[in-house]
Amino acid sequence: MKDKISKAADLLLDPPMEGIHGWIFGRAMFLRNRYDYTSQETVEIIQAKIDRSNLRRVVEFREILDSVQNAYSHRNDIETSIPLLRNQNDIVQFKEEWPESMPLPKIPKDRRKISDIIRERGPCEIQQIISESPISISGLNSREVLSYLFDKEDLLCTGVVSRFNVSKLSKIKSFAEQIVPNPNRKKLARTKNGRLSGHCRAAVGKRKFLVIEFDDEKLLHNQQSSLIRYLNKFVGGDLRMIVNSGGKSLHAWFKASKDEVLNWKFMNLAVSIGADPRMWLPEQFARTPNALRSNGNTQQCLFLKA
Repeated sequence: MKDKISKAADLLLDPPMEGIHGWIFGRAMFLRNRYDYTSQETVEIIQAKIDRSNLRRVVEFREILDSVQNAYSHRNDIETSIPLLRNQNDIVQFKEEWPESMPLPKIPKDRRKISDIIRERGPCEIQQIISESPISISGLNSREVLSYLFDKEDLLCTGVVSRFNVSKLSKIKSFAEQIVPNPNRKKLARTKNGRLSGHCRAAVGKRKFLVIEFDDEKLLHNQQSSLIRYLNKFVGGDLRMIVNSGGKSLHAWFKASKDEVLNWKFMNLAVSIGADPRMWLPEQFARTPNALRSNGNTQQCLFLKA
């Protein structure tokens, strides 16, 4: 049994110098969801990892026990968090093009859940996000960042709502402050009003990314990042990029599933913890990484994964 516990402890990331409480909860969820350990085994594994680590403070056994019990009582994966499929008509699959009508998620905001996640995860500061980026973001320009996410032949719509351009990534000379996170399937298409445009639902292709933006101005960046980490590490999202909007919000880019049912579930869950439902629309603009915003701020890429 001791060998089993020791080997399992080797699987865990080293505890951080700060935010140990959130680390314990996160490792408990990891051991529960990935390896199906019992709560008792998880307590022993986390204790073993802490015993061999150099920490700034003493971690009491009670703290480990409480966090593990909390993790094992949580039901926060995509399939069980919310009854998301009450209306099957709200889910549309991409079939050559998107339909004109696309209902937005209408799940109520669960403020208690938002508070619980932030309390359990603890705040995550900007520098910590940067340090966890799989790709070093230092010195990268917009084109270099986007090259990790898109093919050079992808047709991208960039600009602002009133002035934009559609071009292959390899041909874009300069990057404006906004970008559609899903490549176009054609340069121009008809809008609902019948005019030709490159920024419309009929022009955009199948979904490549789901961008989660927390539009609650009361949430600080370090609180938003806790919610992003929750969606990434404990719900099953595939986080590829985080961009500081240059204002009050962070934009988290998650790799979309080929199945719109799963995307719909994920987006509903995100909306329930404060995400902007309009980001569900495939043609919706998001912030371009490392581009300059109209207010003069740089929309800094904080995290990048290919």
